[in-house]
Amino acid sequence: MNPLFSAFVECLEKGSGLSPQEAERLALTALTWGAENGHAGDTYYWPQNLRTMSTDEIRTRIREEFTGGQESVRQLSETYGVSRSFIYQAVAER
Repeated sequence: MNPLFSAFVECLEKGSGLSPQEAERLALTALTWGAENGHAGDTYYWPQNLRTMSTDEIRTRIREEFTGGQESVRQLSETYGVSRSFIYQAVAER
């Protein structure tokens, strides 16, 4: 079995709770689509920062990245999927 296909199947089974059959069907669909749409042979990096961050990690990142102003709050809110009040609280904890 292809390692990428295996990774997708495992992800769909364990991460989403799908049955093995449904996970295989979706993995095959995704990989077939990629191959048919110009992605065959491409190399992709699976970044570690896509893992779920803890609340403490998010607070630390916000404190590091906050530059002040509404635009910074908007960007951080969008990036980390948190409310504006969460950002203000995190910054106040400095």
